[in-house]
Amino acid sequence: MDAGTADSAPTEAEQRQLEKLKRQSGELIGRWDQLQRGDLATFQKMTIEGSLSTVVVPPAGRATEDAIPAH
Repeated sequence: MDAGTADSAPTEAEQRQLEKLKRQSGELIGRWDQLQRGDLATFQKMTIEGSLSTVVVPPAGRATEDAIPAH
């Protein structure tokens, strides 16, 4: 039997790692939400008030020449 297809309960070490990753992801999501509501929202408001183009960051792996043009 291939160990990668074994059907068994996670080990204690695997459970601890999962909990650690859940905490880390929760913290990072919280920081991202805070950034969006704070600094990023303020920046977007400033660009609108100043009639400036918005900053577009293309997804990872997408070439900048393929990026969506600023409005």
